[in-house]
Amino acid sequence: MSAEPSKLKSVLGDIWSVAKNTTENIKAFVTGAGDAVVRNNTFNLINPQPTPDHQTTYYIGKTAGDAITGIQGMIEGTLGSVGEVGGFVLDSTGGGLFAGLTLNAVSGLAISHAGAVLTTSNKNFGNDFGAIFHSNGSGSSEGTVNGLPDKTIGSNKNGKIEHYYGSGDHGPPHVHVIDKKGNVTRVGQNGKPLKGDPELNKDQSQLVNQFKKDIRKSVSKIMKWFKLN
Repeated sequence: MSAEPSKLKSVLGDIWSVAKNTTENIKAFVTGAGDAVVRNNTFNLINPQPTPDHQTTYYIGKTAGDAITGIQGMIEGTLGSVGEVGGFVLDSTGGGLFAGLTLNAVSGLAISHAGAVLTTSNKNFGNDFGAIFHSNGSGSSEGTVNGLPDKTIGSNKNGKIEHYYGSGDHGPPHVHVIDKKGNVTRVGQNGKPLKGDPELNKDQSQLVNQFKKDIRKSVSKIMKWFKLN
Protein backbone atom coordinates (compact mmCIF):
# COMPACT_ATOMS: atom_id res chain seq x y z
CA MET A 1 0.00 0.00 0.00
CA SER A 2 2.87 2.38 0.82
CA ALA A 3 4.12 2.08 -2.74
CA GLU A 4 0.86 3.38 -4.22
CA PRO A 5 1.37 7.10 -3.36
CA SER A 6 4.90 6.92 -4.75
CA LYS A 7 3.67 5.28 -7.96
CA LEU A 8 0.91 7.88 -8.35
CA LYS A 9 3.42 10.67 -7.80
CA SER A 10 5.65 9.18 -10.50
CA VAL A 11 2.79 8.93 -12.99
CA LEU A 12 1.67 12.50 -12.28
CA GLY A 13 5.28 13.62 -12.70
CA ASP A 14 5.46 11.92 -16.11
CA ILE A 15 2.19 13.55 -17.22
CA TRP A 16 3.46 16.97 -16.11
CA SER A 17 6.76 16.44 -17.94
CA VAL A 18 4.97 15.54 -21.20
CA ALA A 19 2.55 18.48 -20.86
CA LYS A 20 5.37 20.91 -20.12
CA ASN A 21 7.47 19.66 -23.03
CA THR A 22 4.47 19.88 -25.39
CA THR A 23 3.77 23.45 -24.29
CA GLU A 24 7.40 24.46 -24.75
CA ASN A 25 7.49 22.89 -28.23
CA ILE A 26 4.31 24.72 -29.25
CA LYS A 27 5.84 27.96 -27.98
CA ALA A 28 9.06 27.30 -29.91
CA PHE A 29 7.10 26.54 -33.11
CA VAL A 30 4.96 29.67 -32.84
CA THR A 31 8.03 31.79 -32.00
CA GLY A 32 9.90 30.41 -35.02
CA ALA A 33 6.98 31.06 -37.37
CA GLY A 34 6.54 34.59 -36.06
CA ASP A 35 10.26 35.35 -36.29
CA ALA A 36 10.32 34.15 -39.92
CA VAL A 37 7.31 36.29 -40.88
CA VAL A 38 8.94 39.41 -39.38
CA ARG A 39 12.34 38.60 -40.92
CA ASN A 40 10.99 37.92 -44.42
CA ASN A 41 8.77 41.01 -44.49
CA THR A 42 11.73 43.20 -43.52
CA PHE A 43 14.08 41.40 -45.95
CA ASN A 44 16.33 40.14 -43.10
CA LEU A 45 16.78 43.64 -41.63
CA ILE A 46 14.99 42.47 -38.48
CA ASN A 47 16.33 39.01 -37.82
CA PRO A 48 15.45 37.51 -34.40
CA GLN A 49 17.96 34.97 -33.15
CA PRO A 50 17.10 31.30 -32.52
CA THR A 51 15.92 30.29 -29.08
CA PRO A 52 18.46 28.10 -27.20
CA ASP A 53 15.70 25.61 -26.34
CA HIS A 54 13.89 23.23 -28.71
CA GLN A 55 15.76 24.45 -31.79
CA THR A 56 14.47 21.69 -34.04
CA THR A 57 10.86 22.71 -33.34
CA TYR A 58 11.87 26.37 -33.61
CA TYR A 59 13.27 25.86 -37.12
CA ILE A 60 10.27 23.77 -38.16
CA GLY A 61 8.20 26.80 -37.13
CA LYS A 62 10.50 29.02 -39.17
CA THR A 63 9.99 26.94 -42.31
CA ALA A 64 6.22 27.24 -41.72
CA GLY A 65 6.66 31.01 -41.43
CA ASP A 66 8.69 31.01 -44.66
CA ALA A 67 5.86 29.13 -46.40
CA ILE A 68 3.30 31.60 -45.03
CA THR A 69 5.19 34.62 -46.32
CA GLY A 70 5.76 32.86 -49.65
CA ILE A 71 1.99 32.48 -50.03
CA GLN A 72 1.58 36.06 -48.80
CA GLY A 73 3.98 37.26 -51.50
CA MET A 74 2.05 35.44 -54.23
CA ILE A 75 -1.31 36.84 -53.06
CA GLU A 76 0.15 40.32 -52.66
CA GLY A 77 1.65 40.17 -56.15
CA THR A 78 -1.63 39.00 -57.66
CA LEU A 79 -3.61 41.76 -55.95
CA GLY A 80 -0.99 44.28 -57.05
CA SER A 81 -1.33 43.15 -60.67
CA VAL A 82 -5.11 43.42 -60.49
CA GLY A 83 -4.71 46.88 -59.01
CA GLU A 84 -2.42 47.92 -61.86
CA VAL A 85 -5.02 46.83 -64.41
CA GLY A 86 -7.74 48.71 -62.51
CA GLY A 87 -5.54 51.78 -62.39
CA PHE A 88 -4.96 51.73 -66.13
CA VAL A 89 -8.71 51.40 -66.69
CA LEU A 90 -9.33 54.44 -64.52
CA ASP A 91 -6.53 56.33 -66.27
CA SER A 92 -8.19 55.76 -69.62
CA THR A 93 -11.48 57.30 -68.47
CA GLY A 94 -9.94 60.72 -68.02
CA GLY A 95 -12.16 61.64 -65.08
CA GLY A 96 -10.59 58.94 -62.94
CA LEU A 97 -7.01 59.91 -63.78
CA PHE A 98 -5.98 60.88 -60.24
CA ALA A 99 -7.53 57.79 -58.68
CA GLY A 100 -5.99 55.64 -61.40
CA LEU A 101 -2.50 57.03 -60.90
CA THR A 102 -2.80 56.58 -57.15
CA LEU A 103 -3.93 52.98 -57.60
CA ASN A 104 -1.06 52.37 -60.04
CA ALA A 105 1.48 53.72 -57.54
CA VAL A 106 0.13 51.67 -54.61
CA SER A 107 -0.13 48.55 -56.74
CA GLY A 108 3.41 49.01 -58.01
CA LEU A 109 4.71 49.17 -54.44
CA ALA A 110 2.72 46.04 -53.58
CA ILE A 111 4.21 44.16 -56.54
CA SER A 112 7.75 45.25 -55.59
CA HIS A 113 7.24 44.24 -51.96
CA ALA A 114 5.72 40.92 -53.03
CA GLY A 115 8.70 40.10 -55.22
CA ALA A 116 11.19 40.92 -52.47
CA VAL A 117 9.22 38.89 -49.90
CA LEU A 118 9.04 35.89 -52.24
CA THR A 119 12.78 36.01 -52.94
CA THR A 120 13.65 36.36 -49.24
CA SER A 121 11.19 33.64 -48.20
CA ASN A 122 12.52 31.14 -50.74
CA LYS A 123 16.14 31.71 -49.71
CA ASN A 124 15.40 31.55 -45.99
CA PHE A 125 13.23 28.46 -46.40
CA GLY A 126 16.25 26.56 -47.72
CA ASN A 127 18.44 27.79 -44.86
CA ASP A 128 15.84 27.04 -42.18
CA PHE A 129 15.00 23.62 -43.62
CA GLY A 130 18.68 22.69 -43.58
CA ALA A 131 19.01 23.97 -40.00
CA ILE A 132 16.39 21.45 -38.85
CA PHE A 133 18.85 18.64 -39.53
CA HIS A 134 21.75 20.40 -37.77
CA SER A 135 19.97 20.71 -34.44
CA ASN A 136 18.45 18.36 -31.91
CA GLY A 137 15.53 18.57 -29.50
CA SER A 138 17.51 20.21 -26.70
CA GLY A 139 18.76 22.98 -28.93
CA SER A 140 22.38 21.81 -28.98
CA SER A 141 24.45 21.68 -32.13
CA GLU A 142 25.59 18.23 -33.21
CA GLY A 143 29.22 19.00 -32.46
CA THR A 144 31.64 20.88 -34.69
CA VAL A 145 30.28 21.30 -38.22
CA ASN A 146 32.46 21.90 -41.30
CA GLY A 147 35.32 23.59 -39.48
CA LEU A 148 33.20 25.59 -37.05
CA PRO A 149 34.47 26.00 -33.48
CA ASP A 150 32.87 24.07 -30.64
CA LYS A 151 29.35 25.26 -29.85
CA THR A 152 30.26 26.24 -26.28
CA ILE A 153 33.20 28.65 -26.34
CA GLY A 154 33.48 29.11 -22.59
CA SER A 155 31.49 28.79 -19.39
CA ASN A 156 31.76 29.49 -15.68
CA LYS A 157 29.48 30.18 -12.71
CA ASN A 158 28.32 33.44 -14.34
CA GLY A 159 27.00 31.81 -17.50
CA LYS A 160 28.29 30.67 -20.88
CA ILE A 161 29.28 31.81 -24.37
CA GLU A 162 27.94 29.88 -27.38
CA HIS A 163 27.44 30.09 -31.13
CA TYR A 164 24.61 28.53 -33.14
CA TYR A 165 26.07 28.44 -36.66
CA GLY A 166 25.81 24.65 -36.70
CA SER A 167 22.06 25.23 -36.43
CA GLY A 168 21.74 27.87 -39.14
CA ASP A 169 22.43 31.17 -37.33
CA HIS A 170 22.87 34.26 -39.50
CA GLY A 171 25.50 36.98 -39.92
CA PRO A 172 27.29 39.08 -39.05
CA PRO A 173 29.56 36.51 -37.35
CA HIS A 174 29.00 36.64 -33.60
CA VAL A 175 28.61 34.64 -30.42
CA HIS A 176 25.92 34.66 -27.72
CA VAL A 177 26.92 35.72 -24.22
CA ILE A 178 24.36 34.17 -21.86
CA ASP A 179 24.41 34.99 -18.16
CA LYS A 180 23.21 32.66 -15.39
CA LYS A 181 19.72 34.19 -15.56
CA GLY A 182 19.42 33.53 -19.30
CA ASN A 183 19.95 37.12 -20.48
CA VAL A 184 21.53 37.10 -23.95
CA THR A 185 23.72 39.64 -25.73
CA ARG A 186 25.37 38.95 -29.08
CA VAL A 187 28.96 40.16 -29.45
CA GLY A 188 31.36 40.29 -32.36
CA GLN A 189 35.04 39.41 -32.56
CA ASN A 190 35.99 42.45 -30.45
CA GLY A 191 33.68 41.40 -27.62
CA LYS A 192 31.40 44.40 -28.16
CA PRO A 193 27.59 44.03 -28.45
CA LEU A 194 26.13 43.96 -31.96
CA LYS A 195 24.05 46.96 -33.00
CA GLY A 196 20.61 46.74 -31.43
CA ASP A 197 21.66 44.30 -28.68
CA PRO A 198 21.64 45.25 -24.98
CA GLU A 199 24.84 46.30 -23.24
CA LEU A 200 26.72 43.62 -21.35
CA ASN A 201 25.73 43.29 -17.71
CA LYS A 202 28.21 42.50 -14.91
CA ASP A 203 28.13 38.71 -15.37
CA GLN A 204 28.31 38.94 -19.16
CA SER A 205 31.23 41.38 -18.98
CA GLN A 206 33.10 38.95 -16.74
CA LEU A 207 32.50 36.15 -19.25
CA VAL A 208 33.74 38.27 -22.16
CA ASN A 209 36.84 39.39 -20.25
CA GLN A 210 37.74 35.83 -19.24
CA PHE A 211 37.17 34.31 -22.70
CA LYS A 212 38.15 37.27 -24.91
CA LYS A 213 40.88 35.31 -26.72
CA ASP A 214 38.53 32.36 -27.26
CA ILE A 215 35.83 34.70 -28.64
CA ARG A 216 38.32 36.27 -31.05
CA LYS A 217 39.58 32.88 -32.22
CA SER A 218 36.07 31.39 -32.54
CA VAL A 219 34.61 34.33 -34.46
CA SER A 220 37.63 34.22 -36.78
CA LYS A 221 36.79 30.57 -37.56
CA ILE A 222 33.13 31.49 -38.08
CA MET A 223 34.17 34.25 -40.52
CA LYS A 224 36.18 31.75 -42.56
CA TRP A 225 33.25 29.32 -42.49
CA PHE A 226 30.92 32.10 -43.67
CA LYS A 227 33.10 32.74 -46.72
CA LEU A 228 32.94 29.07 -47.70
CA ASN A 229 29.17 28.63 -47.19
